[in-house]
Amino acid sequence: NDMFLLTDSGGFQNISGQCNIDAYQSIDIQVSLKASKIFAFDTPPVKRKSEGLNDFVYMNVEETKLQIKKNLEIAILQSKYLKNKYPEQHKNFCYILHGRNKNQWDYNLQLIKKLIGNSNDYDKYFPGGIVYAIKSNDILTLAMAAIHAKKYFISRGKYVHFLGCGSFNKMFILIKNEITTFDSSTILQGSKVNGYINPCNIFKVSQILSNNIPFNSAFCSCP
Repeated sequence: NDMFLLTDSGGFQNISGQCNIDAYQSIDIQVSLKASKIFAFDTPPVKRKSEGLNDFVYMNVEETKLQIKKNLEIAILQSKYLKNKYPEQHKNFCYILHGRNKNQWDYNLQLIKKLIGNSNDYDKYFPGGIVYAIKSNDILTLAMAAIHAKKYFISRGKYVHFLGCGSFNKMFILIKNEITTFDSSTILQGSKVNGYINPCNIFKVSQILSNNIPFNSAFCSCP
């Protein structure tokens, strides 16, 4: 009961062929796992380079806008489903905002206002907060996204999660902008290199012994 658990909506896994679920099954699975936050079933604005290959590239601007609109429409339907079937868990439901720049982040907000209404109406559909799916290696873009999230959500006391932020220079930006929670790839990276970084001493890489994998003890306290 004391654990804060974040899962995954399965949207990308669905288009990449790693699973085969729909938006409602995604809700059912996250509820069954007792996720602390329930993520909307989002499809990232990417497409395969060629048929049959699991190699993806970003969509163009118009395709991205269409995918963002589709994601929001699906999320609204999910919200109604969740409120009806699992009313106690509805308070944890989060919309996932996609976009590679400020114009696309603002487009999400414009659609939200058009399809839902003002900020109070947003809370009726997504009372759990919002998730920023930026996943950019560009520090300036990440900083702009964090400022965007702080201005429109953190300042209103809303929960904000950032996906795909595993390096400490990214974490510092998110902490500076008071982002509520964010991904840390420390655990995943640890499984690849048999090492982890403790945030109490970020300049030292600690080794993981083979008999301790998968992390039975001596676990890092990732930020």
